[in-house]
Amino acid sequence: MGKIKNDLPISQKIAYLMVILFFVLCMPINEIRAFADKFDTLQNRLEWYKSNHPIPYDGVNDKGECNEVVGYLGSLTWTAGEGQQIWGCEPGQTCNITGTIGETTDKTTYLEEITYSSSDSDLPDDYVFSVFGFLRCTEPVLRIEPEKEVMLVNEMIPIKVYLDCGYYEICEGQPVILEIISGPGELDLPELTSDELNRLRDLGYSASAENIIMTNLMIAEAMLYATDVGTIEIKATYESCRAEAYKSTITETAIVHVGQKEAKFSGTIFFNRNLEWDKETSNESGSASGVGYLRESATLQVTLKYTNTYQGRDYYKVEDASGTYQYSYDSKEEYWFHGEPIYSTITRSAHDSGSLEHSHIHCLLLHDPEKKKYTFTFSFTSPLKDGTETISDGPPSPLPWGMEVDEYEYEGDTDGRTFTGFWQRPEGNVAVGAWNLVGLAGSRASWTFVKP
Repeated sequence: MGKIKNDLPISQKIAYLMVILFFVLCMPINEIRAFADKFDTLQNRLEWYKSNHPIPYDGVNDKGECNEVVGYLGSLTWTAGEGQQIWGCEPGQTCNITGTIGETTDKTTYLEEITYSSSDSDLPDDYVFSVFGFLRCTEPVLRIEPEKEVMLVNEMIPIKVYLDCGYYEICEGQPVILEIISGPGELDLPELTSDELNRLRDLGYSASAENIIMTNLMIAEAMLYATDVGTIEIKATYESCRAEAYKSTITETAIVHVGQKEAKFSGTIFFNRNLEWDKETSNESGSASGVGYLRESATLQVTLKYTNTYQGRDYYKVEDASGTYQYSYDSKEEYWFHGEPIYSTITRSAHDSGSLEHSHIHCLLLHDPEKKKYTFTFSFTSPLKDGTETISDGPPSPLPWGMEVDEYEYEGDTDGRTFTGFWQRPEGNVAVGAWNLVGLAGSRASWTFVKP
């Protein structure tokens, strides 16, 4: 053989080697082509299936917490017929190839099986396209939502806890545990019913557990009370009730910061009132006239102290107060009666000034930090003193008199530090014979409070 090869021309030697190389490489190329053909066929089937069943979707019959299809696993299975060698599968041999499309997970579910028949010699007579879905296991959703993230010492705010296990009653009876991990706070949880307590016993929980907020509700509410300045960390825990292989413990935390309001701040209130009148009136019986004036003024020094917060408004009430007041009142009335020689006069007079004590002064300031609004009311009374009342030529008699300023609510804007404002009331109409002038007619008040 070596001699023959040596005797061959060089061109024939090259041709001979190329023939041998062709036969050596021919079989692997066919195998690669066969694999590529069947893989392309599988991918085409998967693409077709996906176009008709877009992902993700939740169309799985076996409903539960793992019911969202996010990808597909496809399988082609065929048996080569007698005398056939299809896609590298020997006659009579059953072969299988798999491929995926979309997202893959560790849990699958059977979806569909389709059998195809073909007269194409390059394809099996019959082959089966099987489809499985990759499932995403949706965890129950647990949330904690305090009413606000910053609260005050001695303040109480609601905390809502949400549990969403999906559309199906698969979590009934499983408790959500709410507890304070750290910080200066206390929880007030809703009371459980006897049925809930019995279910807890069946699940192995202590029926007297004080930190269980709910068992089968979607939403529950607890109250958080702040005892001191600091940071409160709250945790909710839920043990999912899926199959053991997919069971997990879900936790959610929330942080609430506790601060101290400015304990107290001071301000000044100015009040004055000025009424003057000169009136005449008559009827069938006679006529009357009245002339007089009333002048009142007061200056109040008030210290307000934070007490509590309710429905988003901070309450400030009087801790200490004092003031001074002054009033002056004089009036004269004259009466004539027709047809009778009767004439009478009534004169009244009251004058006083002095100091106001804490017990005489009342104030309330409500501050809404979120709306940057506040409301303010105040009232005060002076000690009663005796003035005089004289009728015609008779002797003077005592006339009890004093200042009595009623509440009038004012609402204004604030930057949270300065609270200033004023109000003014019209004079109104003072009738002849009126001597009880209590009220706010003709009054004006102004004030300024500034936090340190």
